[in-house]
Amino acid sequence: MKKNIFSIAAILLATVVIFSSCGKEDLNDPVVTLTGDAVMELDLGATWEDPGATATDEEDGKLTSKIVVVGEVDTDKVGAYEIVYKVTDKAGNEGSATRTVNVKAGKLVHDYVAKIFDGETDDLYGDYNITPVASVEYNKIVFLGFAGLGENVKFDARVEGYNIALEDKEIAGQANGQNVWVRFQNINGTYEKAGNNNYVITGFEYEEVWSIDANFTDTQTYTTKEVWTLQ
Repeated sequence: MKKNIFSIAAILLATVVIFSSCGKEDLNDPVVTLTGDAVMELDLGATWEDPGATATDEEDGKLTSKIVVVGEVDTDKVGAYEIVYKVTDKAGNEGSATRTVNVKAGKLVHDYVAKIFDGETDDLYGDYNITPVASVEYNKIVFLGFAGLGENVKFDARVEGYNIALEDKEIAGQANGQNVWVRFQNINGTYEKAGNNNYVITGFEYEEVWSIDANFTDTQTYTTKEVWTLQ
């Protein structure tokens, strides 16, 4: 009789083990939810305060304390920075959410004096005053009268990191009493942090292609350097 009892107990135990091992497998990823906006904008020099995120899982419950944050924001440089919030549950499933932080170029807008030099001989051509204009795009600024051309000529500049690149531009004008066409190309500038949370453009280098032909079949190319200082 005892033998039969032990046999029944063994069968019941094996059944429990089988049913336990056939339990529902956890295939669900944790859900990570951003606190605050998915896209944020900061001015150059602003303090970056991470709003963070929360995480939950169907099996494990709250996992917010397990979130790992990947990425950094450098508010001294214009750029788009990605911050990724990752979390892993006990079953090894991973969830994540991403925030983009755009550091804006608007603080480069000041009144400047631009001194123009021959890029090959360093001879001073002269100087002019200029004020960049902020753009609605976080990494753009607009120049009116770049290279002393006057208010009617607009250049769009794209800022990435510490570098500033301007679009090529062709204009018509007069020199020595005759019509000329000038193409400005390969226009690249820089800016730097100038203390007290101040960010200033330091200068540009570019090429001027001159022609008496609107199709630029007969050209002369000059290398120009500009040094910018605050007014």
